[in-house]
Amino acid sequence: MIIRRSLTNTMLILKNIKKINSCISADYYPEGAEPHGSMKINIDTLEIEEHIRPPKSFMAPAHAERELIRLSKLDNLPKEKIVLWF
Repeated sequence: MIIRRSLTNTMLILKNIKKINSCISADYYPEGAEPHGSMKINIDTLEIEEHIRPPKSFMAPAHAERELIRLSKLDNLPKEKIVLWF
């Protein structure tokens, strides 16, 4: 039996992760490929301040947001982060 998951993303890569003052931002690559999106979140209010959503990225923005909020609590940010879900 073959299961095809062509319409849903199952991973993304966060790159260029930066925390400046009260904001955290990153570029995110659904399925690790172009075109990519970007997101900037205010750490104090947990609201998205900027978001460029790539086409056909159904679940990736929500997972990017959740991971950026989690990463904002760290002192040393990684340069890249792979996020998987199923």
